[in-house]
Amino acid sequence: MQKQQFETLTPYDNFVYALKSKESKRQYPHRLDKFISFLELEGTLVEKCNKLYELGKDIDLLHSRLIQFINVQKERIDRKELAEHERPVK
Repeated sequence: MQKQQFETLTPYDNFVYALKSKESKRQYPHRLDKFISFLELEGTLVEKCNKLYELGKDIDLLHSRLIQFINVQKERIDRKELAEHERPVK
């Protein structure tokens, strides 16, 4: 009997799998791409996710870059370049 070969999921496959709601599936890939573009990673979204995965092996570097990204977005909100969204009341 032949052994069936399975491919390992890519980092992007794992990301998409974790998205449950329709709205998350619509918004999050675009938001992820914004962060990855901030990191100046190039290629398709799948290729950039692979590079992000490799970058994540240095957790301190990834943490620093994430904080930098958040700070840039906060500055953009302060300059009114981005709207700060309110959470809907449940």
